[in-house]
Amino acid sequence: MSVQPLPVPSVYHKGDVPAGFYRKQDRGETPRTEMNLEPTRLVRTIRLKNGVFSGLASDTGALLTTIVTGELTLQDGKSPAIQFVPGDLFLIHAKNITEIDVTTQDDCCLVQIGVTPDWPRPDATLQHDHRIGVSL
Repeated sequence: MSVQPLPVPSVYHKGDVPAGFYRKQDRGETPRTEMNLEPTRLVRTIRLKNGVFSGLASDTGALLTTIVTGELTLQDGKSPAIQFVPGDLFLIHAKNITEIDVTTQDDCCLVQIGVTPDWPRPDATLQHDHRIGVSL
């Protein structure tokens, strides 16, 4: 299991952004930020009881998974285990997750999004300020 930083396409503001800025956007006084949003194949919530199981894919293809509550650990038997906590996210292809054991604690809840195979696009950049996610 190879872990790499995940560049996540996002709108990123440094410093404080006062609410007045968004009010001006709503009134049309300031141009709206271009989000470049892309459609997804699926968005699904997954609730997992504590324990170990194999398989985490809710669909085929590339899956972006966010940890909402609890803890999730991935282990492939060859590499060190990777632990995720609320706020973490990871990108993995559904065919690869079948080879990984999943352990959950504290009634783990996930949100899984089916993204395009080339996601994130080449123009996505790493945000080095904090841990955003990993690509497995």
